[in-house]
Amino acid sequence: MSFRSKGSTLMEIVFAITFLGVAMVGILGLITQSMITMASAKQKTQASFLAQEAMEIAHNIRDTNYKKNLYPFDKNFYDQTGKNGWYQLKNYDSSNGAGWELAFKQATEADDGKSLVLDGKEFKRYIYVTKNINGTDETDKRLITVTVKWDKGKVESSTVLTNWYNYPYSIGVGISPASAEGELNPATYSVNLNASILAGSEKNVIGSPTWYFYCDRSDAGIDIGGATPNAGGSAKTCTYSSVGTFTAKVIVTKQSVTGETAYAEARATIKVNAYTPPPTLDCIGVTKNAVTLRYTSPNIATITRSIAVPASIVTLTSNLAAASSGTNYIDSNSVTPATGYTYLISDNISGKSDSEFCVTQGNIAVGTGSYHSAVLKNNGTVWTTGHNDWREDALGLGLTTDESKYFWTQIQTDIDGNAFNNVVSISVGNGYVLALKSDGTVWAWGRNENGQLGNGEDAAMFGWTWNPEPKPLKALTAAGVQLTNIVAIAAGESHSMALKRDGTVWVVGQNDNGKLGLGTVGGKKLYWTQTTLTNVKAISAGSQHSLALKNDGSVMGAGSTAGLGTAASLVIGVTPSTQPNWTTVIASGITAISAGQEHSMAVKTDTTVLVTGLNEHWELGIATGGGYKNTWVSPINSIDGTTFSGAKEISASVWGSMVVKTNGEIWVAGSNEYWRWGTLSGSSVGGFTKSTNASGISQIGNTAGRHTVATTTGSRVLSSGMNTYGQLGICNGSCEPHDWYWGRIDVWLGWNDPYAYALLDLAS
Repeated sequence: MSFRSKGSTLMEIVFAITFLGVAMVGILGLITQSMITMASAKQKTQASFLAQEAMEIAHNIRDTNYKKNLYPFDKNFYDQTGKNGWYQLKNYDSSNGAGWELAFKQATEADDGKSLVLDGKEFKRYIYVTKNINGTDETDKRLITVTVKWDKGKVESSTVLTNWYNYPYSIGVGISPASAEGELNPATYSVNLNASILAGSEKNVIGSPTWYFYCDRSDAGIDIGGATPNAGGSAKTCTYSSVGTFTAKVIVTKQSVTGETAYAEARATIKVNAYTPPPTLDCIGVTKNAVTLRYTSPNIATITRSIAVPASIVTLTSNLAAASSGTNYIDSNSVTPATGYTYLISDNISGKSDSEFCVTQGNIAVGTGSYHSAVLKNNGTVWTTGHNDWREDALGLGLTTDESKYFWTQIQTDIDGNAFNNVVSISVGNGYVLALKSDGTVWAWGRNENGQLGNGEDAAMFGWTWNPEPKPLKALTAAGVQLTNIVAIAAGESHSMALKRDGTVWVVGQNDNGKLGLGTVGGKKLYWTQTTLTNVKAISAGSQHSLALKNDGSVMGAGSTAGLGTAASLVIGVTPSTQPNWTTVIASGITAISAGQEHSMAVKTDTTVLVTGLNEHWELGIATGGGYKNTWVSPINSIDGTTFSGAKEISASVWGSMVVKTNGEIWVAGSNEYWRWGTLSGSSVGGFTKSTNASGISQIGNTAGRHTVATTTGSRVLSSGMNTYGQLGICNGSCEPHDWYWGRIDVWLGWNDPYAYALLDLAS
């Protein structure tokens, strides 16, 4: 080997090493550049993803708000005050649900974006939302610009989102009833529907709603299809004529603030069943202790009975047999006289019902006026006798002349020509009569100059003094409105009283001395008027005062204090003070009351009697006569001087008092003018005296007259006293007026002649 060869080889080696080094440096540079490029690409990709993510968040917020009807649709974009329209999106935090957060970008583009570090590289993300697009402010569009920056560059993305700022509008509706069930009755069934806008359902709507109703439409749609708005607004009556299940529908519309139409609908289910006839119930007969009802019912039924005061309901039967034609049912279950009962029959299958109000016969079946008498027979007919003074027409027979009847004559028809029957109680006043029918209505005839008949008229309306009514007419509370639900009546001298089943008291007629109890003195009432009294069970109308017995046994009074026992002092010849408001005159313990001309009577629970008022004719039945008693005192037995007791029924009349004892005896006190007590002896003085010629008495009727009529337990009528005009009714129908005494001789005396017995049988 030569020296040259050795040097050449060394040079080659150096060159090779140098070349290799240069190559390696290049390669390393390429690798480094490649790595830088890859990192930049990765960062750009990451930035693009971050930008895309922000854009998707903006889309998502817009879409979510749209679906939720959130207004405006950019809710959850938080405007940075003073940042010139730049917004911030909050970053999503699953721990507290704070939402996304993307830093806002100021107009100066200061570096205050949100820092996000990915693979050790910090990125800052910005979002800009503006309504200005190409120089125009849009209403429902927004330009969304997202920018992501890092130290090597930035990525920017923009898009326009629509449906951004639309107003969401809505309305809700409800319908009532939501369901209804009924039956054809008999050919149609109607249901009243009422619709209303649901509270809180209206959003961005204005103006008045428009309503559309469909009685049979079951779809859920809101297409009104050119239908006409409902004339009744939000109310509609749907009528169906066939059996089936129907869907009633309402659609309501209202305008939005941007002119669109908001709709809402609601539906109701209507079930129509076949017709089932209801049960019927009628009161066809009453006695003092029984009520006869006639009923029909397609199914087994229940009958209940109720009274209002004191309130009670009794189930009489729950297994009443079905009846397609009228069938009688008799109620004798603890039925009491002069009581108003409401009966209810209910079909056990359909639940349909019918009710009937009836009043049982009262204890007062007879009554006397000045020169006439009236009797109620057990068959519900009314018979009268005596004088038919043209100023009174008190007989109710339609007579308009000044004549008399000397025998009992039935009132055949009322003023409208209808049969006059079904009467359960009568009360005779001074020249007029009240009658209570079993249906709770009141009828009246006779003298009416002070409006005491309660038909809205008086004599002044016709320019003359009397204004009598010759036939029974309806009692009214207003023009054309009949007085109903009455259970007791009381006729006075010039005013009348009625007791309703609810325990309230109604009055009509003259109000001198404040006897109507309406708080005033004087004047008159031509229509029946309610007083302030409640919880009353019995009433009595006197000449100048009124009494009312309450359920608790207390007695209320109004009018002249002569008959109330409340006057500070009473002197003959001096007009007593007045009490126009109802006031308590006896605190408790009373079972019966009677108001007379200027005195009153009451029966206590122990059957003793209390009296007060005028005693000029010894009518109080106390030891001494004359003057007044201004307190309630106990009368005595004139035979032995003991306290009078054993009273069942009382009657305070003109100048006299009568008592029917529990043993059927009549005891009297006061004037025996015209021998009205059934005896030829004089007045009863020094206490109550027994009428020796009368026994077996059940009821008495003596008020304004000088005669007395009574009934016996054997349903016969007795009469005694003045008979100038035939008011005793003892003629047999064929006698002449002067032969008034003809008839069967029995217990009570007639006027100035031997014994006479009225020819009238109440049981026939």
